[in-house]
Amino acid sequence: MSVTINPVEVVQAPLPEGDLDLPAWARTALEFISTAGRAGEAVSLVPDEVTFSPAQVAEQIGVSRASIQRRITAGEIRCQRVGHRYRIPLLEVDRFRREFVRQMATTLANDF
Repeated sequence: MSVTINPVEVVQAPLPEGDLDLPAWARTALEFISTAGRAGEAVSLVPDEVTFSPAQVAEQIGVSRASIQRRITAGEIRCQRVGHRYRIPLLEVDRFRREFVRQMATTLANDF
């Protein structure tokens, strides 16, 4: 899925003057599109999946990289291979984090 914004449309229907009641990220995107359109450039918006390395996931969760690597090998963490490296999508990191916390809570509950 992608969206391409024609510069002619940007010139014909410019942003309204004044402060728009928008979040900063939306205002930044609109200003970028407006500037590019006035310069005669088309802008394409394409989603890009956020991914993390096993080391980044390990740091976020507070475990070793080897632990994350073992869970990838065991099929507990879904990932994509990019060359010789693993990339773990953001949604999978969130899913695994929730599951990991649930497992730890269950394990520790027996100690209390």
